[in-house]
Amino acid sequence: MLHCLGLAVGAGHVVEITTAEGLLLAGVIDNGDATYAQEIETDMVGTALITATVQGLPLEASASLNITPPMDGVLGRDAAGNSFTFATIQAAVDAVGANGLVEILVPPGFYDEIVLLDDVSGLVIEGFPPAVVEGFRLMKCEDVAILNFDIEAGATREHRIHLLGGNKKNVDIVIEGNRISGADVRHSGVVAGRGNTLTLRGNHIFDNGRNGVQFTEVIGGPHLLEGNLIEANGGNGVRVGRNHVVWLVENEIRGNGLAPGRSGGRYGVLRDRSGGRPDPTTVTLRDNVITSNNGRIQAGRSSIDLGNHDQFLNAAPPPAADAGNVTTTGSEGPGVMPPP
Repeated sequence: MLHCLGLAVGAGHVVEITTAEGLLLAGVIDNGDATYAQEIETDMVGTALITATVQGLPLEASASLNITPPMDGVLGRDAAGNSFTFATIQAAVDAVGANGLVEILVPPGFYDEIVLLDDVSGLVIEGFPPAVVEGFRLMKCEDVAILNFDIEAGATREHRIHLLGGNKKNVDIVIEGNRISGADVRHSGVVAGRGNTLTLRGNHIFDNGRNGVQFTEVIGGPHLLEGNLIEANGGNGVRVGRNHVVWLVENEIRGNGLAPGRSGGRYGVLRDRSGGRPDPTTVTLRDNVITSNNGRIQAGRSSIDLGNHDQFLNAAPPPAADAGNVTTTGSEGPGVMPPP
């Protein structure tokens, strides 16, 4: 059933509900409490945009309807739309090759598993909230997306999402719309090793004992971190290994560095220090808010928010220049300013 955008528009009106997804059945029902409803029939899974008119006038507001499939377990789909049901996420992943799966849909529930993806390509794994899982571990994967999970630690001592590197590196991995939390003091929310390429978009990464996000070893990327909230982690919000290529765009990175001590850093963003003259354009910051972190201040080198900023803030020609970022003091260098 669809309620008329959740708005109280008064009883007795002529209301028309519209959507581009699925078939609207029968007529609009006046519930008598200033809301209206209509049934929809669809085989789409995802988000449908709902609009309405009242007395022939369009409402300025619209609404999103999340449509989930009826599932008796974890659902796998192949490219032709055929469906298969599995008891666990891991069982579905293990059947990707044999069944030609391109999509795994996970209904709400708690999944006591760290899901291993080994040599998997062309796959979307999507949770329907609250789908809670302990973690994901990827090796030798390509074009894989992990969407909309609540990834919590449970009793395991692992990074919440771990992309192995080197000869097990992963390419074109997307982590989007997840809540990632609860790793212990020796582990981080998301870790990517040497040679990976990763997009992190729209995630809430918080309350991990070590770093929120860490790019380990000396080289990797390009990586994109866009629109994430990274907060209240024990170590750094984001820690970047030397020579990883990373773009941070429109993230909010705040209140990190809560663990005692100083080892490993307590910054919003830390780039591991390099000898010689490192290329500052490998780390690019655009329109981020990075405030109230707890890093060690070192004059001309590190603030509470940006560790080793003298090796990555730059005014290079676009598109490599840092710009539009807010930090607690706004005094670190090019491309940063204090809060308004």
